[in-house]
Amino acid sequence: MKNFVSAVLKAKGKAMDWQARQTEQRQAEQKKRQMAWHDISEARRPFDPLLRIPVNNSRLNNGNSYFFEFPYWCTHENGSYYYVDILFACRDCGKICLWTAESQKWWYEEMQGLVHTTAYRCRACRIKERERKAEMRRVREEGKQRKQARLVKHAPAPHSTALSNKIPE
Repeated sequence: MKNFVSAVLKAKGKAMDWQARQTEQRQAEQKKRQMAWHDISEARRPFDPLLRIPVNNSRLNNGNSYFFEFPYWCTHENGSYYYVDILFACRDCGKICLWTAESQKWWYEEMQGLVHTTAYRCRACRIKERERKAEMRRVREEGKQRKQARLVKHAPAPHSTALSNKIPE
């Protein structure tokens, strides 16, 4: 009983340590994001809150939704919708980035991106994520090939029914 109680207390201590580490990590990420608000150096042009590009409704992909509603990022004026520049914090590094109205138009109308998706990674982190996914695909394919080679190597020899069913003369 004593060992059980000590094991429970030890596990509880580990859980509390884990929670403390999670809290520290969250606070560090928040601080990183707060420090990055002033840095929008990655944008191809400066933030322009007055720039508006009209939305071509017929080109939007609503993603098989029965009810189409314009997303929050579109501004509405005089019965028309417009793309506007959006500032966002990168999910990975916390850097504040600019998603330009031109980039939004390209994503939603040319590339047919779903209307309820937004940018959430800066350019550098998108490149890193693409490379990470490509590496994971490569590793998965290598694993599949190794498994296939193992299966072929250890596969039983096919039985020949032609010889066993042959009637002697």
